[in-house]
Order: sequence, then structure tokens, then C-alpha cells
Amino acid sequence: MLDVLSVGGNAGAGFAAAAGGRPQPLRIGVVRDFPPGVRGRLSDDVSGALDSTAELLRSLGHTVLDAPSPVRPRDVPVILWSCSG
Repeated sequence: MLDVLSVGGNAGAGFAAAAGGRPQPLRIGVVRDFPPGVRGRLSDDVSGALDSTAELLRSLGHTVLDAPSPVRPRDVPVILWSCSG
């Protein structure tokens, strides 16, 4: 279905063919910081899960880097509003 609906891309190579191939390595950013203005810290369980997931991704050939939070101070009210229900 996706092959029928898609426009452009590689001629002759569709979604099914791509799904059967080996994926390219990804560059993954791990964010450990809370958004600006939000106080807290990761629990030991969550931090451990984050570390083990990052290590698994590295073992699969992906590049895993620590990254700063992409959330800016002006984004926080919008995030809180959208999560309020």
C-alpha cells in the first residue's frame, strides 16, 4: 500500500524492499536534562534503563551521543498546556 501511495523516491525500490534490507546506522542523541524551569532528577531505575538502551543501540552499530535538551524556555508553557488535557 505504501508503495502505491508514495511519490518519488528510488525508482524500483519500495518500502517492502527497504524493510527487508539492513538499516543504515543512526545518530541518536540522549537527553538527560529536564526542560528549563522544571526541577527534578532521573531516578536510578530510569537512568539505568537509559544507559542500557544507549549501550544496546551502540552495540547495534548506531552512534549514541549525549545531547542538550532541545526544549527552550519559551517552549515550556506550550508543552505544559498541551499535556493538561
